[in-house]
Amino acid sequence: MKVIKKIVTFPIIIVLGILSWLIDLIIKAECWVAGVGFLLLAILAILAIIKQQWIQVGIFAGLAGLGVILLVLSANIQIWIESGLERLK
Repeated sequence: MKVIKKIVTFPIIIVLGILSWLIDLIIKAECWVAGVGFLLLAILAILAIIKQQWIQVGIFAGLAGLGVILLVLSANIQIWIESGLERLK
């Protein structure tokens, strides 16, 4: 029974390891893009506040909020994958 369990879990461990590595690369790329993107959104929001264009301020704030949500969800997915790997090992 232990041999069958090891045979079944081995491919799952390999797939989760590859997914963990890919998510880590995606998160690193997101951090670079988010740094520049959030800076740009902040500048545009400040300009919109100065010109009193409130709809644009709302749009920029919504985009920034969406970016934060995507970053948090990516990190959460990585935590789920790593906890799954720990359970299988």
